[in-house]
Amino acid sequence: MARDLQVSQPVAWRVMQGKQTPPGKLIENLARDPRVSLAWLFRGEGNLTGAGGQVMPVAKAIFPGQPDNHQDLLSGEFYSVSSSFCRPSRYWLEIQASDPVLRSRRSLNVRDLLLLETDRNVFPTADRLVYLLCGVRIEVEGQSRLKLGLVNYIPADKDSGPAHIEVDTFDLGVNPSDIKCDVAYREFRGSIRRFESFYRWETSLKTGKKIKVPVCDYELDPVLPVIDYKDVVCVSVLMVRRDPNAI
Repeated sequence: MARDLQVSQPVAWRVMQGKQTPPGKLIENLARDPRVSLAWLFRGEGNLTGAGGQVMPVAKAIFPGQPDNHQDLLSGEFYSVSSSFCRPSRYWLEIQASDPVLRSRRSLNVRDLLLLETDRNVFPTADRLVYLLCGVRIEVEGQSRLKLGLVNYIPADKDSGPAHIEVDTFDLGVNPSDIKCDVAYREFRGSIRRFESFYRWETSLKTGKKIKVPVCDYELDPVLPVIDYKDVVCVSVLMVRRDPNAI
């Protein structure tokens, strides 16, 4: 995308994160793209895609194959996309309020849409899966589950070992709703600093009373699981922001 818009990757990333105003060159080159609606680009009206757009099905959860094989798992909703992005092997995934990916730094909100590609013939090779949102098959408590995760290829290294693929599904080692935080302010070298400690309530087996149990770093930042390339079931190719309050 950065190459197509003739800006550097850091600039494109900061714009996507909302940390930088889009530079004139980016807007100018985006406006020249026939797939982009000028009304959407300059006034925020209508859909992102201009003429020649089509609609694709929306799902509320990842499924293990192509849309045609899982019609029963689709929501019945459709959303437009440029013809250049339209393929029978793709579908929109709507981000749900319960999705762990909302805890990530990917700037995703509830009801945003990810366009997912399910055709393995056009997947990036394993070494090109660098910090890419994908649908993955992963074992959770002895059961195979499909989850959205940030996939990252780790090259062979003397510290990390053989080349492998890690996935961050943004799950914590403890239910996030159970985590509480104590805040304390202490003087340190002449200045007041804020210190946070995390804990959860548990029932003591001895007394039957509620006790504070510290939440360790492993529970807040668990070791990332390793998956095989074949466990990647879909790859995100586009994200669209939607109003979370719209019906």
